[in-house]
Amino acid sequence: MNQRAAIKAITSFLPAGKLTNEQLAEQFGDWHASQILSKTGVAVRGVAADDECASDLGVAAAKRLFETGACLPEEIDFLIFCTQSPDYFTPTTACLMQDRLGLKTSCGAIDINQGCSGYIYGLALA
Repeated sequence: MNQRAAIKAITSFLPAGKLTNEQLAEQFGDWHASQILSKTGVAVRGVAADDECASDLGVAAAKRLFETGACLPEEIDFLIFCTQSPDYFTPTTACLMQDRLGLKTSCGAIDINQGCSGYIYGLALA
C-alpha cells in the first residue's frame, strides 16, 4: 500500500484582542493609519491577552479542527508547531500541546522557530 501525507483540513484561531493601524498611529504618531496599511498590507492584528501563550492559541485551533470531525486526536502521528514566541525554551511548546490535546505518547512533537517562512518549512517537514 502506498501511503502519502495529505492535508485533510485547515483551521485557525485568533485571539480576541485586536490592534488596529489607527491605534498604532495614535501610539507612535510618525505614520498615519493609511501609510501603515500601505507598507504592511495589514489592517488589524490579533493580540494575545496577557495570560495567553502560544500553546493556548495552538490548542484552541487544534480543538476547532477536532470539532469539525476532519480528524481525531488519536489519529495524529506528529505535531509540528511553528512559533517565534514559545511558552518556554524547554520543554517545547509542541510537547505541552501534545499533552493538553491528549495526543498519544508515541506522537512526535517538535517546535520550529521560523518567521514568515514557517508555514512553508512546516509543510516541508511534514
